[in-house]
Amino acid sequence: MKKVLFAKTYSPELTFGHIELPALKDRKEDIPANVDYEIDLFAQKTGQRVLFNKEAKNSFISFSTSNEAAWSGNFRDLSSAITRLCTLADSSRITNEDVEEEIERLKLAWNPSDQQSKTNNLNNYLSKEQIDQLDQFDARQLSYVLGVCQQHNSMASAGRVLFDVSRTLKSQPNDSSRLQKYLSKFGVKWTDIQALIC
Repeated sequence: MKKVLFAKTYSPELTFGHIELPALKDRKEDIPANVDYEIDLFAQKTGQRVLFNKEAKNSFISFSTSNEAAWSGNFRDLSSAITRLCTLADSSRITNEDVEEEIERLKLAWNPSDQQSKTNNLNNYLSKEQIDQLDQFDARQLSYVLGVCQQHNSMASAGRVLFDVSRTLKSQPNDSSRLQKYLSKFGVKWTDIQALIC
């Protein structure tokens, strides 16, 4: 039987170089398929089938493929986002409200220093006791919302900025009403905001 010896120097055809895959933010056309994959993966791991409603999925995909989505953690960020959405969803259905909260959570994670600097907004509208009772996520989100509101003369214009993605998916977007309901959860009124900037 003949022995076959390989030469110590390999031909170029057998040399494998370093392959660099593009980041998720540069492969946004792949995001919808990966969202479906992560949903299926969650079902396999937990035995629980959770699905988006149509409006919620459109909203998440629209944000995920926009320039706002940094995806600095690449697929790890996407996987974590879908896992959170599935875990926190009520009745095995991801709603538009769930998506809006996750979008804000991602924005905060990608820009922590920017958001941290705005937490002083809360002191203008809430007591120390009220602030202490807020989760870190709620505190940062509310602070961001208040910061945006302070830059606008009407709830409608502030709402258009805050709900820039989800409003396009509604047949009759009512930005003022949505913003008013959000602020009222924390006992804040639009007149309170305007009083401080006038």
